[in-house]
Amino acid sequence: MLKRVCAITMLCLALSMSGCLFEQVSWSPDGRYVVFTSGSDEETKVLWRWDSETGRTEELVPHQTSGGWFSQSTPIDEKVFGCRYLPSGKKVLLMTEGDDGANIYLMDPNGRNCNLRASDVGPYIDVSKSGEKMYYVSEDSESDSMSLWVANVSDGEKERLISLPDEIGFPKLDPTESRVLLSTEEGKLLLLELDTVTPKELLADDESAFYHPLWVDEETILYLLVKEENNDDLLGDLYFHKLDGTDTRLLCKDAYSVYPFGLSPDGKSAVLTVVKPDSHSDAPAPHQAARVELSSGKLEWLTDTPFGAFSPAISPDGKRLAFLTVPHEEYTMLEVLDIESGLTSFAWRNDEERLWSTAHSLAQAGDSLHALEMWRDLLRRYPDTVFNDSARFRIVETLLEGPNADLHAVLSNWREIEDPNLRGLAATMLFRESDRVAQDPAEDWIRSYGTEASMKEFQFNTDLTRDLRALWLRLGKEKVLIRVDYGHNRDLRGLAFQDTVLLFDNDSPGAGSTEITPLVKWDRAADITVALRHWYVAEEKSQYDVEIFGGEGETVFRYMASGFSAPANPVFDVVHIDDDTNSVIISISRKMLGLHEGRPLSVQVCTLKGGVESFKGLERPRENKTGFDVADAFGKENSAERIDAELEKGEKPIIKGVAATVMVE
Repeated sequence: MLKRVCAITMLCLALSMSGCLFEQVSWSPDGRYVVFTSGSDEETKVLWRWDSETGRTEELVPHQTSGGWFSQSTPIDEKVFGCRYLPSGKKVLLMTEGDDGANIYLMDPNGRNCNLRASDVGPYIDVSKSGEKMYYVSEDSESDSMSLWVANVSDGEKERLISLPDEIGFPKLDPTESRVLLSTEEGKLLLLELDTVTPKELLADDESAFYHPLWVDEETILYLLVKEENNDDLLGDLYFHKLDGTDTRLLCKDAYSVYPFGLSPDGKSAVLTVVKPDSHSDAPAPHQAARVELSSGKLEWLTDTPFGAFSPAISPDGKRLAFLTVPHEEYTMLEVLDIESGLTSFAWRNDEERLWSTAHSLAQAGDSLHALEMWRDLLRRYPDTVFNDSARFRIVETLLEGPNADLHAVLSNWREIEDPNLRGLAATMLFRESDRVAQDPAEDWIRSYGTEASMKEFQFNTDLTRDLRALWLRLGKEKVLIRVDYGHNRDLRGLAFQDTVLLFDNDSPGAGSTEITPLVKWDRAADITVALRHWYVAEEKSQYDVEIFGGEGETVFRYMASGFSAPANPVFDVVHIDDDTNSVIISISRKMLGLHEGRPLSVQVCTLKGGVESFKGLERPRENKTGFDVADAFGKENSAERIDAELEKGEKPIIKGVAATVMVE
């Protein structure tokens, strides 16, 4: 298992933008500076230093000086992927990508001069409290083993402590500097006494590996236990362990083992990168920074950003948290959290980042108007900015604040978000809890109406995909947003979100069309009927069919297409289909619905049978059942017993009541 992280051949994992087994963020001991690795892509990943006093962020380009009479200082042509301030605060250890492994350099961040201290090492090292010694592992190709080394930080002079046939990694020196913890590929955690250089098996788990062991005190450690099977993300569980075996406790599940974690200055809690369990399934970055109390296991989320938070590092005074975040694909930035206030700021390095950071700060301060101006200015001045998606996401978020959201502007910016995951996350913000105007029970009369033919074909009651659960409405100045939640997420090649009819009655129950389908009527009349017959997005296999009828049953709008993504339409648009909530979000123009302020708008939603069954010729009445082409509708009055009774009498069934009535603003 540990071959994935300890072996030199697997350094690509540690060097990736999304994970690093060595620190990517490090505070200076006085809390003034933060050094961090970041770049727009893997090829340009470099080292930066943020000054908390001036707010300035500068690139640190490591230079190596050649010896001799004609010495020259040249930049190191290696990608920097790790950094750590030494206890003195005057030097920084760098970890770079070498030809056969990682290289370790000692750097003066002010002069940028650095010197090679070790080469071809594993992707994790530890340093003594004085900063004079460093411990690392490397592969011995001749003996086919791995060795633990201790070296002088000042000159790199090294001494082999032990060689083992197993892959080893994560050396961690104890507070007395007399013992070292080591993880092995064989799923063991070893305790090495430095005076005798004798390893002792401390813990073992054949199906797991021990990542980032960390000393809490002389007799207590923390570690991440990572299960080998089906763990592509290398998620681990954080454990608390007493060396005498009297206390072993699970503190936190689903922590990212590719990011080191650390202790708070008071030693009472750990700060690490964790999967947030309630993250939206489409969220581009579910990993967030959390603090775990060691005594109780109580977890406190420190961040909740749609752009993710990883490699968290707490300041020496425990008041701030620095972490990396990704506002666009692999474009990484440093964000700093004031833990007490909950406010964050970005370390900006150019004008685009300055505009983004300033808008972010204005929004946090409650100045939404100027924040919007700044984000829009960013988009105007830099049409190809890497912040297009994140800025528009923030614009959508800001415009939705308050009761009078500008839904037209919201949707315009939402459509410009190219990242499908971020666009999906933005779609979840379109509705507030107060916008849910109707709900339908899970156990519903729909279960009585699956056709025998479709049951035989799909081994599944396909009507269940049309089971209604909730209706959401949000009125804008130009648009009406409607969200319909369904009770099942089986797609069946486009079946789930099709064959839905929306009926709108704008305070005129006696005028309009009552027909829902040739077989079913509504107990009132609709001014506008919207039939969503098909909306299947699948590139060249895409199919669309939407028709809107007026009060006399006449067609006033129709859109049919196939083979491409449907363009945004000013009259009708399927804004988003959310597989997580099994819902479809629809936008309809207020003008099309003929809405008038101060009048109630009554809405009913029905789902129809058809779709795949009709296409394949399977839509036939069940045995001993009269044909009925409505699958579900909102309202307790629409019970299976009543519908069946009307069918047995030979009457045309009537859908009664409305899902919801809202006052038009």
